[in-house]
Amino acid sequence: ESELSDWLVKKWSRVQTRRARAATRMALRIPPSARLSDSSPRSMSNMNATSLLCVVLHMCWRERLLHDYQYAAQKWDRAAASHPTLEVYFVDSCRNLSEPHPFETRLLRRIPFQQRQDPQARFWLTSVEMDQVAAALVLLPPRCTHVVKLTGKYFSHSLPPYLERLAAEAPMLALQARGPSWHGWSSELYIMSRRLLAAAMRTRSSFTSTEEWLEHVRTTLSALKVRVHRLPRFDLDRPVQRSGDFKLMTWL
Repeated sequence: ESELSDWLVKKWSRVQTRRARAATRMALRIPPSARLSDSSPRSMSNMNATSLLCVVLHMCWRERLLHDYQYAAQKWDRAAASHPTLEVYFVDSCRNLSEPHPFETRLLRRIPFQQRQDPQARFWLTSVEMDQVAAALVLLPPRCTHVVKLTGKYFSHSLPPYLERLAAEAPMLALQARGPSWHGWSSELYIMSRRLLAAAMRTRSSFTSTEEWLEHVRTTLSALKVRVHRLPRFDLDRPVQRSGDFKLMTWL
């Protein structure tokens, strides 16, 4: 994976050098002092892990979503307690960093990133969400070799044990197929190795939607004969209102 990632870095331009990380911090207005401590209740037990999947829950503090966010955060906190090889983080770029966050716990830790824009009521938050991804790449502890991107209002009890088992395989890319009516690949849940994600982020601005970008990453790996893991469907523990058309989703 290391050689392939290096090749993709060259193909998709220079990424995540110390200078590039500093530029990302400046572009996102991440203070130089903002970082996550590399020590946590799990850090010692996971330090020797070859691959560590770190779940990042993506949120934007808005009144109509608080109940869904709170429910999912509580469930993920409990999941982190019962699945010791998982580390779970969240990024809520719409809540002031100077205020304690009610979702943060010993095992559910906040990534310290606040967006420039005011929170929007609209549902298309793609650009902000990609800023959140970029911030996570900079601020997650080095031991996080893989990033599990998940929209923060979703929880399925079958997902944490699935991710624990998947850590042994450590795929470079794992996607959920939604079919043509769902615009192809799910942007709510996907997994990339951290090195691949850092390289692929350099191509993101070339695509209108996250789904198109994920397809580009998939086809690139497929052309290089790299297996892409297909994620199954996960039934949600409770229905969640979809932002686009306000229909209730029962699965992820």
